[in-house]
Amino acid sequence: MPLIIETTELISKTMDSLIDFIVRDEKLSKEFENYLIKNKIEIQKEAELNNVLIDYILEGKIESGIRVLDYFSKKNPNCDKKTVEALKNSYVSVFRIEKISKNFFDVYNLAQEKNFTLVPLVKTTSLRGIGLYDYIKARVFELDSNFYVLEIFDVISQYKEYFANLETVKCIIKNPKIAVLNNKDKLFEIKQSNLSFHSSFIECFGKNEIIVSNKQLDTILNNFYLYHTGSSSQKVEFEPYLGNFDFFTVEEFQNENFMQNALLGFSSTEKEYDIGLFSDSSLGLFVIPFLGTFNNILKTGDATNMEDCIKYFLKDDKIPPSLLIKKEEEFNNLVQITNKVTNSEFDNIDEIIGFFKEDYDDNLRFSSVSILYNSKAFSKILNNKEEDEDKFANVGRNDLCPCGSGKKYKKCCMVR
Repeated sequence: MPLIIETTELISKTMDSLIDFIVRDEKLSKEFENYLIKNKIEIQKEAELNNVLIDYILEGKIESGIRVLDYFSKKNPNCDKKTVEALKNSYVSVFRIEKISKNFFDVYNLAQEKNFTLVPLVKTTSLRGIGLYDYIKARVFELDSNFYVLEIFDVISQYKEYFANLETVKCIIKNPKIAVLNNKDKLFEIKQSNLSFHSSFIECFGKNEIIVSNKQLDTILNNFYLYHTGSSSQKVEFEPYLGNFDFFTVEEFQNENFMQNALLGFSSTEKEYDIGLFSDSSLGLFVIPFLGTFNNILKTGDATNMEDCIKYFLKDDKIPPSLLIKKEEEFNNLVQITNKVTNSEFDNIDEIIGFFKEDYDDNLRFSSVSILYNSKAFSKILNNKEEDEDKFANVGRNDLCPCGSGKKYKKCCMVR
C-alpha cells in the first residue's frame, strides 16, 4: 500500500505540473484558447476549466499535430517521463462497481467486458455517492500494473443499464481502442471478425471502397449487415455519389450528442454530402465522410475548403493509415499535396503515416463499426430499441421522455 500511496502523490504532482505548464507556456496557452474557440467551449466555473484542461492535456494536440504531452516532455526534460508516457494511454470508459474497499474499487469494464481493480486518486470515502453495482464513467490509466482513476465524469444508477450501455458506446466510438486494451480474447475476436467482414465486403461490392450519398448510407449499411450475416443472399445495390464534392463541417456530429445523431442515421443530416465505406482486412470497416471529396482533390486539385479537407484526413484518428497509403498509390501526389498544405518536407507516405497516425502504431486501433458489431453494450442498446418501439412511437421531440428522466425526448432517448 505505501507504494500505491507514493504513486498517487507522484501522479497528482505531475498533473499539477502539466496544468501549470499550460498557463505559463505562451505557445501552449494560445493553442488552448484556440482549442476552446474551435470546440465552442464556454467555461462558467473554475471546476469546468479544470476538467477541460485535463481533457486537453491528455487528448489534445497542438496545431503542428504534436500531442500536448509530448510537447510538455520536450520542454521539461526533467519531468517524470514514466508517468507522462502512462498518461498518454489514459482512456474514458464505463465501469460497473462490483466491490468497494477503503482504497480501491473492483469493477467490470463494459467496453472491455472484463473485471479488474481501480485505484482512485482520492479515498473512496470521498466518493460516497457511488453505490455497489452503480456505474461510473471515468478516465483511467495504467502505471506499474495498477489502474488509477484520474477523474469521474458521471455516476449512473444500477437501475439505468440502458444509459450505462449508451455511454459505453459513445466511449467506444470516440476511442475504439478501449475495447481491446488488456484483453487478448477480445483482440482475437475483433481480428477474426474483421477478416470475415472484409471478405463479405469484397464479395458484395467487388472492391474495398465505395462512395455514396449520406442519404442512402443507412440503408446500405443495414442491407450489407444482412448480407454478411446470411440473412439475405442479395448483394447490396447502391447509386454512386454524383453530387458536389465540397468539404464542410457537419454540425450534427460535432457536439456531445454525436452518438444520438449517429444512431438516428447519417441521412438525418439536412445537407447531402459524399461518404465512403472503406474495408481493411486488418482494421475493419470504416465509414468516412467526404472520402469522395478527398479523392476528387487528389484527382483534380480542386474542392471547396480543400486545405481543411486534407488536414481532416491527415489529423483525424478515425482515418486509417492504410487509406492514405492506398491514395498515394492511386494518385501519386498525396505526399506533394500534404507538404504544400502543411508547409512540411515529408519525403514519402511512410513519414506522413509516422507523424499523423501514431495512434495506430501499437496495432490496437480498429474501426468503430468493427468494435461495435462485437460489443455486448451495443447489442443491448439495439435489443432495447426493438423492445421499446411501441413505447416511443408517438412521442414528440419536445415531450417529456417516457423513460422518466425528466428531460425532453430530443435530449434524452430520441436515439431509440
